[in-house]
Amino acid sequence: MRLVLVAVTALLLLAPTSEAAVPDAGAVPARAAVLEPVGAATPVATLPDDVSAWFAGEAPEHVRDTDVLDVPAEARDRVVVGPPRAVHRWSENFLDGADLDPVSVPGEEWLATLTLVGEGSVETVGTVRAHREGADGELSLAGLDEDTELADVLATLSTALPMIFDPAVDGWFSAADGEVWPLTSGARDLLVGAVPAEVFQSVLAEQYAAADEDPDAAVGGELPDQAADGLSPALVAAAVVLLLGALVAVLLVRQHRRADSRIEADVRAAVDDRTGP
Repeated sequence: MRLVLVAVTALLLLAPTSEAAVPDAGAVPARAAVLEPVGAATPVATLPDDVSAWFAGEAPEHVRDTDVLDVPAEARDRVVVGPPRAVHRWSENFLDGADLDPVSVPGEEWLATLTLVGEGSVETVGTVRAHREGADGELSLAGLDEDTELADVLATLSTALPMIFDPAVDGWFSAADGEVWPLTSGARDLLVGAVPAEVFQSVLAEQYAAADEDPDAAVGGELPDQAADGLSPALVAAAVVLLLGALVAVLLVRQHRRADSRIEADVRAAVDDRTGP
């Protein structure tokens, strides 16, 4: 039953919203025209000094020592550590359903793109993340991976927009102008495009509240081997597919009816204007 509820919730989020458009990340300048080797990360003015220093100094050392990246050892000196950006999380008010502003807040983590620069070529190869334990703690390596999808998003998304990480779906989102939209595949499992922030908030608040009571209820959580009512996961999945099909039909019918109602009202108003009292 939990699987069905999660599927229904996801479908409602997937339903088209009126004139909702995902901001064009590709319209933002991708990266600086001149790239320098590892160790020359460009600090962002609003970053704490120790964060800029960590990404300029320690991050390149981690890149040279790692075997995670699909980069030969002899080429790791040509990996560029990009400008770090704060990793955002959903604000407490947003999760509680109390307020839409702010949607997200920066945490004590920062993320940077890793780019391999060759002769006449530039290729994103992963990301590196730093974390601070407590407000006065020292920075340490939080992760280094070959997630090129995230690296490309990080390199092209406007610095005016937040990078919001949701561990429940292992996906990244962004938000602006009253809308929330997905940035990576994990987030697109929940959303296919932009939705109004209030719509996403109501569902997200319920998801997190359910997760607090039952961790297995979290979005993106692993499904049990056996359904609660004794049905196999395959049968439950089949039931969900059928239910989703029915809900899609209902949503489409509702949208057409609303459109017809608006058209009918416009026609009546036009007729009234012509005929007069």
